[in-house]
Amino acid sequence: MLLVLGELGEQRGATAQSESSTSPLRLFSYVHDTLSAFEATGRLEPNPGIDGADIEAFVALFESYRTQFAAIEGESCESFERMGIRIKESIEQEFGTRVAEEILLTSQALPPPRC
Repeated sequence: MLLVLGELGEQRGATAQSESSTSPLRLFSYVHDTLSAFEATGRLEPNPGIDGADIEAFVALFESYRTQFAAIEGESCESFERMGIRIKESIEQEFGTRVAEEILLTSQALPPPRC
């Protein structure tokens, strides 16, 4: 019985580590940096696979996220984490899982918000 519980604890720990390595918390920085670059250049860089008319919808979605992030700035990291999860789910619905995964992976190189 103890052996089984020990193995379950190890599995949960490994899952938590893999989830934290692709944490949606850093999506705050991705949204901010992507919109800043788009506003400065008119280009979506790095482009996660968005093209044509989808670019306008993508930018509009990110603008709404930036507003929502501004409303929770100064709150706990959990607020940013919850918002990041909603963003990921929304991107998956509108633009597909591949785009959401690309954004999540790219965001991991960015600094997390100060919370």
